[in-house]
Amino acid sequence: MKFENTLFANLWDSKDFKVIMKTIMEDPNLIHSNHGFYAQKFTLSNDIVETNPKGMAGFVQYMSQIERNGLPHMRGPLGDSIPMERGNEAFYTGSIPDFIADAYLEKATERYDRKKRFAQMGDEYALLKEYAMQWLQPAIDQMEMALSNMAAQAISTGQVSWKFGAGVMTKLYKADIPTENFLKAGAVVWSDNTNCQILDQVRKIYNDIREHLGMEIKMQLEITRNQWLNNWLKNAQVLEVVRYYHSLNNQLLPEVIQLDTDTAMNAIRRYNFGDDLPEIVIVEESQYDKESNQTVHGWNDNIAVMRPLGKAGQILRTNILDQEIYTDYGSSLITRNYTTIKNGLMLVENSVHNNGNMKEWQSNLMMSAIPVLDKFLYHYIIDTTQTSSSTF
Repeated sequence: MKFENTLFANLWDSKDFKVIMKTIMEDPNLIHSNHGFYAQKFTLSNDIVETNPKGMAGFVQYMSQIERNGLPHMRGPLGDSIPMERGNEAFYTGSIPDFIADAYLEKATERYDRKKRFAQMGDEYALLKEYAMQWLQPAIDQMEMALSNMAAQAISTGQVSWKFGAGVMTKLYKADIPTENFLKAGAVVWSDNTNCQILDQVRKIYNDIREHLGMEIKMQLEITRNQWLNNWLKNAQVLEVVRYYHSLNNQLLPEVIQLDTDTAMNAIRRYNFGDDLPEIVIVEESQYDKESNQTVHGWNDNIAVMRPLGKAGQILRTNILDQEIYTDYGSSLITRNYTTIKNGLMLVENSVHNNGNMKEWQSNLMMSAIPVLDKFLYHYIIDTTQTSSSTF
């Protein structure tokens, strides 16, 4: 087989590009989802947000609050009804950011070397694997880290900003979460493993929220893995509960024990949470920011979140302006091919350029998307380092 006929070489060919890229994306040995926190917590919207002529897209996110109703009215025969209040509609606005990953760039001398190596080895699959490992997988990781970082920011703070990388840095939105929804730990900070009755304090917050809303909304508590490991598995009340339920089964535990997640969860369920177990949020959206030379996270370990069961919101997206502009007005000296991946969330651009007297081959991965909260009126953010005698 000639190098020019390989699947790798045809990644820059308009006829076969989409099919070959689809083949790569569907091969579990080539592409993985390494930063899927965003997909666990948000659904991808089927709608495409329209852009303005400059390629910018804004959004408005609405939510109507269900009014707390009282008892019905007793009436005399033919008595009229009283119009029901429809509830208040809250909203917030924001913009959908444009992201681009680090590019794949292959110069003519590099391609010549690749062609010679293929002539010796003849392994077509190895070419695709090298392309996926060297560029496509890392580029997807960059985009998924961005989505997961923004998702963690949204859930744990109610707002999203971008201050990483070498491009635009700006605030993207602030959800209209009521001020009263920002709560404190309760009587004792959650990091006080000796004195904090963490199960009772969480149960009080949970019950107070339900009473405050006047509705039996099924809620879940979300905490980071570090908080679970440091403030729950080492908490004296949790240890006491575990010992108690082991004693019911005539199982004596040593004075010093190391709790595991399953043991602690089972004991908490039996104690007082029922089905309202705290869900452990494992935020793996760490990103190396080259500009600041540090690893960043979107969720502070001191923050817990109480919100309705299910997804936290949806991922809004818009079209990438590059494809429309370059398809209609791009230079005839540059060939560009486009295809979407990840259910249309990301756009791959493969292009061939002139570089002096030779060609060079490029790949770019672009995305214009952002996770947004859609149940923000019932979203409660708990600062576990601050105390208060009452929930509200």
